[in-house]
Amino acid sequence: MANQPSKRKPRTSTDRPNTLNLQAAGVERLTSRIDQAANSGRGNRHASFRRSYVRMPFRLESVSVRLTHPGGSISDLKLASRNLSSGGISLLHNRFVHLGTPVVVVLPLQDSGSIEVRGVVRRCIHLSTIVHEIGVQFEKKIDARQFMRADKQSAFFSLEKVDPAKVRGCVVLIDPGGLDQKIFRHLLRNTELRIRAVSSTDAALPVVAEGCDLVAADISADGADFPGFMARLRERGLLTPVLAITTDGTAETRARLAEARVNAILAKPLTEGKVLQAVAEFLLCDDKAVTPSAGAGAIADIALVRGFLEELTRYADELTAALRTSDGVKCLALCAQIKGTAPVLGFQGLAELAAAASQSLAATADAQESARPIEDLIVACRRAERSAA
Repeated sequence: MANQPSKRKPRTSTDRPNTLNLQAAGVERLTSRIDQAANSGRGNRHASFRRSYVRMPFRLESVSVRLTHPGGSISDLKLASRNLSSGGISLLHNRFVHLGTPVVVVLPLQDSGSIEVRGVVRRCIHLSTIVHEIGVQFEKKIDARQFMRADKQSAFFSLEKVDPAKVRGCVVLIDPGGLDQKIFRHLLRNTELRIRAVSSTDAALPVVAEGCDLVAADISADGADFPGFMARLRERGLLTPVLAITTDGTAETRARLAEARVNAILAKPLTEGKVLQAVAEFLLCDDKAVTPSAGAGAIADIALVRGFLEELTRYADELTAALRTSDGVKCLALCAQIKGTAPVLGFQGLAELAAAASQSLAATADAQESARPIEDLIVACRRAERSAA
């Protein structure tokens, strides 16, 4: 019998929770020591000046990771994690990993399921004894909020540094106080924003319906009935992101607002940096999604691009209706259509949002559990169509 070429099987880790053999409490103690060393100036400071995204603590006992080593060998491992951002993850390992090593990380969603994220090792630092910190840069930006507790999601903003000159669009500000309106405008004075201020949520509804990129609302405008405003907004099919501004940053208030499907929460007192970071989350992060670029293979036919932009209104309307009826199959089909057409016409960012929504739907098998990425796609479709009007 002729010799058959044997397939190289990936090496797997043992039944230990991770390569450091640390339980959850041990991971917490180790990452706390690393954080303390970094804060005192004794830890690693490499690449901090280049960091674009805010890191959040992401201390998991076991994260499934596949490494493709130089030469082609594959290791399937369980690694402890330290933190996560929209652009990458910090993992803890018991040995050195070469820079440039391709990585697939399986990130557990907060509700159910998981998502595979591809990346590459950008740094590997020997911290102590056998502990190495591996910095992985993702190939594509992720929405880090998917992996956070619901009560924490709305308070997280991913951008670490914001250039005010690049923040542009229309914001509807709901605030009953004239002085607070002036303060808000002052804090955003260096941006390219157009701010339309109203004093109540009733007055805001028709203004939002005319079209805007973000609603910034002081929840004292409607007191305890702010969730009612959110319900009225969504019932009208208005999925514009809402930034809730509040003097009450308690966990109870955050949970109530998160349940009302507020997109983000900003606690007073306001500072220029905090407001910029919050506004840029919606007007800067998604900017490339609504702007066509002449990428490789993109069709530069103006008539075709205009036709696609007109179709985006239909896509947005149908996605909104499908989400309202929890029709995951319809949502998935619409995402596939957008994902297939958008990059051909230069809308790579829009295609990436459609791919993210599709991936979430595949992982959760539930339209409501995938509501956030679907809503992000709907908002981007409407912004892209409006930007060409």
